[in-house]
Amino acid sequence: MSQSAERLKKALLEAVSTTMENMAFEQVELIDNENNLQEEISGEAPADEFGGVDEGATDEQAENQSESSDEAVEDLEQTSVNQVIQNLWTSIAIIKPIHGTMILEFKCGYAQKLTEAIYGEIGDDNLSASTVLDAVAELINTISGRFIDELISADKEFELGLPNTGEGDTPEIENEVISLLFDLGGYTMRAVVSGNDILNLVSEKKKIKENVS
Repeated sequence: MSQSAERLKKALLEAVSTTMENMAFEQVELIDNENNLQEEISGEAPADEFGGVDEGATDEQAENQSESSDEAVEDLEQTSVNQVIQNLWTSIAIIKPIHGTMILEFKCGYAQKLTEAIYGEIGDDNLSASTVLDAVAELINTISGRFIDELISADKEFELGLPNTGEGDTPEIENEVISLLFDLGGYTMRAVVSGNDILNLVSEKKKIKENVS
């Protein structure tokens, strides 16, 4: 594994592990290394289907793209959790200082478990899809923030878009740079990061370190 791939893996593992231990009191195990780091990607990346942003987009365009999930979320909010939702995916756009997207996907069963870990014992009768979506949004907000914090300098600020959540199969991912599978107390969660900016950031830091040494 290249140094760039190792650094991305370490950052994502740290972000997921710390978040799950603090939010859900859950021990995390990396069960399969799906790392698909692309060492060289040419061309300009289009906006992906998760509410991510075009890497050439302005900040205003990125913010608009990250807010495009309202209708889909409203549809899910009207759904009974136990009625139809089986698989959930959620994504968030990374806007500053680099552009990219993070995606999480898991079974609804774990989303319910996460919700009760955050908000306390609710019970199936009182557990609404809206509450589950709030918990899922909080999860990806925290994981993505920790992940970016692992990659950038301490004096830099970062900005994230609004979470975009859907049910069923996860849409195709464009420009994936890393994908890891985690075991969360018997449930499987996949975490994916896409975006050439993220890959370039890690590669540039590697070059700087080599030049200094």
